[in-house]
Amino acid sequence: MLKKNITLIGFQSSGKTTIGQQLALKLKKQFVDTDHLIEQKFIPLKCTQIYQQIGDESFRKHESEIIKRLENDVNIVIATGGGGIILEENQISLKQHSVLIYLRTPLELIKQRILTAKELPTYLDEKNPEDSLTRIYNFRSTIYESCADIVIDMNFQSPQYSLDLIIDYLK
Repeated sequence: MLKKNITLIGFQSSGKTTIGQQLALKLKKQFVDTDHLIEQKFIPLKCTQIYQQIGDESFRKHESEIIKRLENDVNIVIATGGGGIILEENQISLKQHSVLIYLRTPLELIKQRILTAKELPTYLDEKNPEDSLTRIYNFRSTIYESCADIVIDMNFQSPQYSLDLIIDYLK
């Protein structure tokens, strides 16, 4: 089966939405953000509020439903939530229908972006957010690496540089 979609995976704040929007524009494809689709189901809440309200298991269920629904779409660029690929069913679905691009962002950059935000993600331990962030990052990184068709290192470079790298890989 020919993979007609491109899916960006990676940790929260790795640039999936920013790069995804630019990539879709450049390739003349539609852009879809799974977090945005979840938020549309729970207007006016944001993903952090939804996650806090319904819990991890229910949140992942909604995420899986959206990913499953996207199997029928073609010619799209998908930005998943940071945890969108942790369930095996999502890994299988996305790998069958997409080229998976992992935006590998250094832990220090992720910490800088997340731990300095005005509101911490609800999945972090309030008592020790840095340790829990490191633990989750390490766990998810293994999954991202094993699923990715292409890995792009996001080492503090500009989004344009990363976009150009992705375009080159896709040629």
